[in-house]
Amino acid sequence: MPCNFDAGAVSAAVTRVEAALKPDVVRIRWDYGEDWAGRDALFFRVVISEDAAAHRLREVLPPLWRSLGGHALGTGLFGYVRVRSESECQKLNEAEWMAA
Repeated sequence: MPCNFDAGAVSAAVTRVEAALKPDVVRIRWDYGEDWAGRDALFFRVVISEDAAAHRLREVLPPLWRSLGGHALGTGLFGYVRVRSESECQKLNEAEWMAA
């Protein structure tokens, strides 16, 4: 784990991003790991509302990517963001995407 990585700070920042983007963003879950090149990274799983997925992706996704991508949440780690709608999550029923 990099020396400047603080899981509690990341969780708090994710909670703030989630609250700022509601109701379009339903929930954000995250993991820490290595990316394809072996670099430390944060991986975000974002569930968006059906309305946002169907009608407002152009408005919803840019602030989401600005908040979570790049050097994610001030950690210096790159953030990888995956997005699904609520119905996609229900259909696929993968535990890592469901509310916890």
